[in-house]
Amino acid sequence: MENKKNLRAFNLNTLPVLQEILRHGSVSKAATALGVSQPALSAALKQLRHHFDDRLVVRSAGLTKLTPKAESLLSPLEDALAAIHDVITPGTGHSEKQKAVIKIAANDHIMVLLSGPISQLISKNNICILPQFLSAGGHSARQLFTGEIEYVIAPKFVMLSSSVSVSDLKLINTEHLFSERMVGIGHPDDLELLKTFTVEEYLSHPHVSFEIDTEQNISVEQAYLSANSLVQNDIVRFSCYTALLFAVTQTRSIALVPISLAKTFKALFDFAIFEPPLAFPPVEWTMIWHRRNDNIEQHVQFRKIIQSCVQHMT
Repeated sequence: MENKKNLRAFNLNTLPVLQEILRHGSVSKAATALGVSQPALSAALKQLRHHFDDRLVVRSAGLTKLTPKAESLLSPLEDALAAIHDVITPGTGHSEKQKAVIKIAANDHIMVLLSGPISQLISKNNICILPQFLSAGGHSARQLFTGEIEYVIAPKFVMLSSSVSVSDLKLINTEHLFSERMVGIGHPDDLELLKTFTVEEYLSHPHVSFEIDTEQNISVEQAYLSANSLVQNDIVRFSCYTALLFAVTQTRSIALVPISLAKTFKALFDFAIFEPPLAFPPVEWTMIWHRRNDNIEQHVQFRKIIQSCVQHMT
């Protein structure tokens, strides 16, 4: 046992392997990131399991997951390898260190709102993080658990209405970012008509609507209509909000959008804003992540950045 824990007996070349396995929560994805074969990486994983006396990565319900021991190793390992990097490459500044890529799934509305504040904040403070925003979809919840993405920014009900199991939901953390109401937008020449819409008139009027996934009602609008057994006259649906703005300004259709989106684009698009006659619930924008990232320094910093951006926006 003494020899097993002896530093001289430990293959230090396996540390970068361990880092990628812990980052991705997947042997195959770690192999791709390192540019090595999966058998070679599996051999290194065998050594690591023997040293730590822990399986580190396990399969459960068809998914690869980190063990509690593995999750506890990631933060100190990141710090240790960063320190080693500084030792063997003396004189390098903070800006020259490799940036930590953090992948976030969100819709185009959130990307638009965050684009300015997050770019300014990271540039101004020379933060060694590279946020990569990807289009959210019905698959985003599953990707959160496989490690393909680290964060989802969406209404919390999106996660709850997905196919994620109750046991998996216990592995995520959430943080409420901000709330906003939904408003209708339509052609400016129709403003007086739009303001006096009855429920029946609203539902029968041509709509262009937002729906992120055809298999599930993953939008505030579609979920509300479905829950209340209502059907509106959708003529086309898009998985991005900005497409709605173009459609509304070029037709006499209407759309339901978050108020912040309507205000942001009001100066660029000629449309009217009105209050819909249905009591659509507000959107509760939430940041969602796997608890494996709770204590990793770059992720703690990233969540603080998002909080600062939200304060700036609101």
